[in-house]
Amino acid sequence: MKIVQNSVDQKSHLGHMKLIPNNADDIYRLSAIIRPNDRVSSFTTRKVSLDGGKTQKKITLKLEIKVESLDADLHVGILYVKGKTSTENEHVRVGSYHTLDVAIGDEFTVFKSKWSSSDLAKIKDCAKEVPEICFIVFYERDCVVSTVSSNEARAIYKTEVKGKNFKDLVQNSLKLKQKVRNYIIASSSEVRNDFFKALVKDDSSIAGIASVLKLTPEYKGLPNSKVISKILSDPNMASAINNIKFVEDIREMQNTFNKIDSCKDDICIGIKEVSEAIDYGAINMLFVTDKFSKPISLNERTAVDGFLDKVRELRAKICVIPVSLDAGERLDAMGGVVCSLKFNYK
Repeated sequence: MKIVQNSVDQKSHLGHMKLIPNNADDIYRLSAIIRPNDRVSSFTTRKVSLDGGKTQKKITLKLEIKVESLDADLHVGILYVKGKTSTENEHVRVGSYHTLDVAIGDEFTVFKSKWSSSDLAKIKDCAKEVPEICFIVFYERDCVVSTVSSNEARAIYKTEVKGKNFKDLVQNSLKLKQKVRNYIIASSSEVRNDFFKALVKDDSSIAGIASVLKLTPEYKGLPNSKVISKILSDPNMASAINNIKFVEDIREMQNTFNKIDSCKDDICIGIKEVSEAIDYGAINMLFVTDKFSKPISLNERTAVDGFLDKVRELRAKICVIPVSLDAGERLDAMGGVVCSLKFNYK
């Protein structure tokens, strides 16, 4: 979530906020923050009558409505805000019903009679950038640039590398600088060191957030997603990636898989067993896939949030594992939810 303008007084909590949702998670959070009797304004397209009703034309205008109800499509990423117009407009009469569609990337303003501390905290949390890792992995012919966060792991750029001509690769890698906390440059060959030098030559500040890793023979032949998964879970690579929560979560998940493989009895698998552990207050650490924690149905998302809130009330740690990584894929096959126990209640 991008906060374009914050006019809310810190003491009285009166005022408005101008926001831009960046993803479907923001749309979901907004569906819970905006409530009936709030006012929302944004630009929208409407068909209006001109020349005394003789002709009609689509125009862009700014509407402000008093909220009566909301809905959201988390798959597409659109918030539907329904209500009556609350300000004068030469083309739309006050009190007429309209729906404002707020999509990802749209700027809009929320007015409340008084903001609650919890709503302000939710928006502040949404505005925090999710720290990502940029992986630049060199193979025999190609180089693949990927970003990984708790939300997803995705390849965003692939190019064939000829000799030491890194110009385009350097430019595309540096475009990600504002989004990432670490750069991981990996290869089994010396090209990793040559590229690191080229990257630092273009931007010396990269030296402080980049690590160069030599890939051992066991990485050979693996697809890009498997290489990234292996690096993230490899304890020998731990020093290269520090203090990023989702990386720590993946390593905790791997430790839990080791317990499962060893048939330890302090693990619960599946929603039924985990729910029982919650009822007994026995849950220590919860592992869920991003797919489980963020369903695209608004009702299902609300139900999952209620489930996770119960876990938080027990002060248990929640680890979200991207299903696009190996650990997430295995967790998904187990139903997308697993927990470790403080004590065995069975």
